Formats: sequence, structure tokens, C-alpha cells
Amino acid sequence: RLRDEGRVPMAVVANACTTALGLYDPLRPIAEICRARGIWLHVDGAHGASALVSARLRGRLDGIALADSVVWDAHKMLGSATLCAAVLVREHATLDEAFREEASYLFHDKDEPGIDFIHRTVECTKAAIGLKVFFALAGDGEAAIAATIERQTDLAVAAAARLRAEPGVTVA
Repeated sequence: RLRDEGRVPMAVVANACTTALGLYDPLRPIAEICRARGIWLHVDGAHGASALVSARLRGRLDGIALADSVVWDAHKMLGSATLCAAVLVREHATLDEAFREEASYLFHDKDEPGIDFIHRTVECTKAAIGLKVFFALAGDGEAAIAATIERQTDLAVAAAARLRAEPGVTVA
């Protein structure tokens, strides 16, 4: 429709569990449409991407591997300490370009030999936070984390059902 109106869509953002309603977009069909039309697909999996840990729930994320980029907040459902977020991309060069800083207050030479991770961080000089994910997984294991995610999901579904049964209550 946008192309018919003479507009050029540059990206589509799909939800992998909206925060307010817990809804998952149909990622695979969206990804197939984006691929066919050369449109960037970003999946906001901040809240729901952790469902990948659960064999029972991961089907809700069918097609997430086709996304060009995904944001994932491990602190929301994985049980890691806050703040623990990641931006995942299909092609690492994309991330290099998206987060390349050219601010005058950054005094590092990008052409120096060695490994410079500053251009791969979401918040410039903040500490790397991947270790938090490792500790969350190592502490209890994937099975325990999956059980927690499933329990929380089941509680949300049960609460919505209970509320729907109340006269005068509308559940979004």
C-alpha cells in the first residue's frame, strides 16, 4: 500500500511479545514479505525473545531467524540482572556501521591495530553485559529458566481468563 502511494518503506518492525498485551506477530509471513520486497525486518523481541529457551513456547517465534535485526532484553524474562539487552543482527558489518561513533569527545583511533569494541556497544562505553546472560544460564540452567518463562506465561493467560469472566471487565 505504501509503495502504491509513492512511499518507500525502509523497515518493518514486528513484535515478539508486546509488553502491554503479550502478543506475538506472525514473524515468518512478515519476514517472507520483507525478503521478497527488499525491506529490512526488525523484530522487537525485548520481552518475548526469551521464549526461545522454552520448547513449548518457542513456536511463537517461528521466523525470528529470518529477521535482519532483533532486540532482546534478557533481564525481562531470562532472569539476568538489569540492564541486560542485546541488538542482534544477521550481518555483523551492519552493526559496525549502525553504531560507529564519530563524536568529537571519543578519543580513540579507529584505525589503530587491535580490537576496539566501542563501535559494537549500544551505549558507547558501558560495560559488556553478556556475562550476565551466562550467569543466568549457568546458575539454574536452561530447563529451570524455561520453566519460569512457561509459568509466567501460564499465569498471565490464567489471569486474563479470570478477568474476562468478571462482569464489566474488558481484557485488551
